[in-house]
Amino acid sequence: MIHKKFSWEIAGAVIVVDQLSKFLTEKYFAHGVHHNSGLPFSINLPTAPLANQRFFYLLIISAALLVFIWAARNFFSENAAASALIIGGAISNLADRAALGYVRDFIPAVTGTTNPADIAVFLGMIVLLWNIKFHNL
Repeated sequence: MIHKKFSWEIAGAVIVVDQLSKFLTEKYFAHGVHHNSGLPFSINLPTAPLANQRFFYLLIISAALLVFIWAARNFFSENAAASALIIGGAISNLADRAALGYVRDFIPAVTGTTNPADIAVFLGMIVLLWNIKFHNL
């Protein structure tokens, strides 16, 4: 079984495209930007009596992501491009949450609004599921 190296170029491209598109959309079409303090596709987070709820969710999501990546490192090396899409999208949205307290969404979707990082995560998951189904990974 040949192990492929994780593609930091793809992850980096996702981050650059996402952040640049958010910046340009906010600069030129500020009325079209939705500040999503919830989950992807504008799904609201449950309320909790935490003093710093944003930090708590960011910490939990980051820790879970790191544990998952470490536990599934062989699987991700077999699916380098798909995992790079997922990781790039996650890092870009986590950067928004850490810096702004929300994610900037501006692309209309069925359930609300989304952004290029969410789309990259979604496409990466589709490719992973395809590989699992048809390549017996």
